[in-house]
Amino acid sequence: MNNRDEDRCVAIFEGNPQLIHFRAGDQKTPLHFASALLLSKLVEWLLNHGVDANVMAKDGARPLEIAGMFAGDEQNAAKLSTVTDCLF
Repeated sequence: MNNRDEDRCVAIFEGNPQLIHFRAGDQKTPLHFASALLLSKLVEWLLNHGVDANVMAKDGARPLEIAGMFAGDEQNAAKLSTVTDCLF
């Protein structure tokens, strides 16, 4: 997800649907990572495919909280708005 190619990520998840529930060592999910990168299309896709918007990582962080941490400037704040619309 680092290259921010949301369509490619969606294609990977469509080909391997079990990956939408993957948890990293810190218990973060693909939704946590998509939220951190403010990838609204991917966030929306994951939620539409049954991912829990309130899933907690090992440190207790939820995707919405992580998205908020990365929306420090005006451009990212607009992206955050789109992501939060998906999460609610």
